[in-house]
Amino acid sequence: MVDLASDQAKFKGLKFQEENGGGLLSKRAFILLVFIVVAVLGGGFSFSFFNKKNIKAPAFVLEEPLLASDEKIEIIINLSDSRKFLKDVKTAIESNTRANKLVNILILEKSSDGSKKSIGVRKFFELAEIHPPQELLGSFNDNRFMLSKIYLNGDWPVLIFQIDSYNYAFSGMLKWEKTILGDLSSIFSTINTSQTGNLFLDQVTENRDTRVLKSIDGGTIMTYSFINRQYLVITGGNEPLKEIFYRFTLP
Repeated sequence: MVDLASDQAKFKGLKFQEENGGGLLSKRAFILLVFIVVAVLGGGFSFSFFNKKNIKAPAFVLEEPLLASDEKIEIIINLSDSRKFLKDVKTAIESNTRANKLVNILILEKSSDGSKKSIGVRKFFELAEIHPPQELLGSFNDNRFMLSKIYLNGDWPVLIFQIDSYNYAFSGMLKWEKTILGDLSSIFSTINTSQTGNLFLDQVTENRDTRVLKSIDGGTIMTYSFINRQYLVITGGNEPLKEIFYRFTLP
């Protein structure tokens, strides 16, 4: 009996130790798991934090031109000096250019880190003191326009805008016809406003509908047209307009 009681006591004691030992092991495993999770999360946070410190702001990317050009001229703007901007534009348009060459005049603003960014349509109009109807302005894709020049027996400025709404752009241009000559005189500086007629007329150029402002003696002062209802082209004569039409057909 004594031996039996002793054996039972040993068995109970062993069972007790196993049960408590298992509980202790579970607690240790749980603590270890928590420690691992905290370490991983802490390491990830530290990596992310220090990495963010080392990441440099991406450089500004210049917008791709609406039309491939043969040459380019850069104008770095000073937002506080619109007179200098207009002078720089005039100099760029009147600069020496080989015949039949299209020059893209890039208008850029410079950031503190030295990177460059193309300005939008609204900022361009503001700097050039151009005031189109709001209806027309709202139809433009603000990030997609191009100021250029082409030499065809003289320097011809060319403005190209990508439009988001053809209907608004078309009606907006009809309204702008009343004041466009004065508004664009800073860009089309060679135009003699005293020699112009009063009305734009319909004309077909290269099988495309165009609107033309004639001088008193019948010459073309300004013309504009839409290409595939996606682009608006404004220039000072039929020949440069034909050249732009042709270039838009190139791959």
